[in-house]
Amino acid sequence: MRGPQPWNLACAMLLLAYALLAGWRLAEPPQQIFDEIHHAYAALEMQDRDPTHARTHPLFPVAVTALVIKASGTAIPPTSRPEFDGTATWPPATVWWWRVPTLAMAVVALAALFGAGRTLGLAAPFALLATAMLALDGCFFVMSRTYMTNVWELAWQMLAVAAVVRGIGGDRRWFLAAATIAGVAIGTRLTSAPFTLLLALWLAWRLRGDRPRFAYACAAFVLGTPLVYLASWAPVVAIGPAPGAWDLLDPHAWWTRVILAQANLVTGHMGGDLSAFPGNSAWWTWPLMNEPIWFWQLREQGGRFR
Repeated sequence: MRGPQPWNLACAMLLLAYALLAGWRLAEPPQQIFDEIHHAYAALEMQDRDPTHARTHPLFPVAVTALVIKASGTAIPPTSRPEFDGTATWPPATVWWWRVPTLAMAVVALAALFGAGRTLGLAAPFALLATAMLALDGCFFVMSRTYMTNVWELAWQMLAVAAVVRGIGGDRRWFLAAATIAGVAIGTRLTSAPFTLLLALWLAWRLRGDRPRFAYACAAFVLGTPLVYLASWAPVVAIGPAPGAWDLLDPHAWWTRVILAQANLVTGHMGGDLSAFPGNSAWWTWPLMNEPIWFWQLREQGGRFR
């Protein structure tokens, strides 16, 4: 019986080391930092079946995190605090449970990068090197220790690429897998929509001389991806409804509400809910980077920076 390949074993050791290092003191700081003021806040609100503070991003990661928090049995303090309040201190157990799903997705992203590299024909040492470089990236490391859905999105994108490449060289059912994963990626962040479009166009170009596989891939992405995206809202519906909940959770017409809610996601990024945000800018100026995005730092007691 063959054992694991040396380079696969090396990748597994890298992933374990990363999880242990990134997971060290994961509950610090005990405040909602970066986009946790949106995502973590909404996940906590969902414990009361009222996800009203997260209308500018798809809620699939939020719903999954809410279910993880609920399954953990940790006590949830009242969430009736002002929106965008990043100064409140939360119990360490609560903070740990809202961050650990993102850390798990970071490990998935690293594994997916290694797998995608190998699927693309990259030699194992170079695939491992690319994985190690991502693990050592400071931005990725910070995001993996924080509830940032960008990490979730990267994991889904890497898996989608690997599935497409596997399908080109083998079983066409990999195209359906890729389309499904792409739907989940869009259900994580809308920025995966242009990624999915480019991936589908590249795949169509590669299959232009193979009509049966071309038709199968087109059907998977044109029909499957939107359906999976809509289905990605199911956990949100499973948590609700309750008195005073967001209209999306209306059990009598929730598919209609989900479709209409997409307008909130778009308009929320084009002004609307974010108009008072200091770094807000018109959507058409985003490529110009008129308002660059920066992380910030705070001085803690004892003179430490974070």
